[in-house]
Amino acid sequence: ARASPGRSARNSARLANWPRRNGNSFDSTAAISRSRNGKSRGSIYVQDLNSTEPYSGIGLFSPTFVPSDLKVAPGDVLDMRGEYQENDKIGTTVDFNKGLPAGSPRQYLPQIASPTATFRFEGEQPKPTVIDLEDFNDFDKGRKWIGMLVTVKNAKLTEGLYLGKSGRHTGSLIGTGQTAKLTMSNELMPLDNADEFPAGTTMTLTGVVTYFFNFHIAPRTAEDIVVAK
Repeated sequence: ARASPGRSARNSARLANWPRRNGNSFDSTAAISRSRNGKSRGSIYVQDLNSTEPYSGIGLFSPTFVPSDLKVAPGDVLDMRGEYQENDKIGTTVDFNKGLPAGSPRQYLPQIASPTATFRFEGEQPKPTVIDLEDFNDFDKGRKWIGMLVTVKNAKLTEGLYLGKSGRHTGSLIGTGQTAKLTMSNELMPLDNADEFPAGTTMTLTGVVTYFFNFHIAPRTAEDIVVAK
């Protein structure tokens, strides 16, 4: 949807095309791509209908649904009106740019804040976009995939899955530990067999791209993880 500062206008533009400026308001029609299971059950990710273009996806923060008792599911199509935000800080404790080397690109969490989302119809889940794993070495390149359903091939865990303080199982795909630029995370699905993913595991991985200090690919179901034999 096309954005214009301070107002919203109904039009046929898409998430991938409207200007991404902090505080812009917008209208959009998009399909839900996230799962309702896992450790981020309140998280909702949407993607332009029938689109695999960069910047076609985004996360919703504190949406209001019409009707108010709507329980959305992957594939549901919504009309949305809200405010685009690029959050480089959250509260007083989270600063995504603190400690980054000088000259690093600004990092931020893009979201649509407090949108009104009106149910249109039940559709199909977005098809994943096959992308280059190396895009996540650079924030500006990786950012265009945030909120989108993607597939990366020949992804190798640089460290095995481990259970973090958040209650999520995480394993690095680019870098290790605190300096990892990309991880696999079970934030959208339960994972009871984490010990089957040691360091060196190579896979084709499908999931929603999320961001919090680094990029994550969050599979929706076990079928999104195809381990190489």
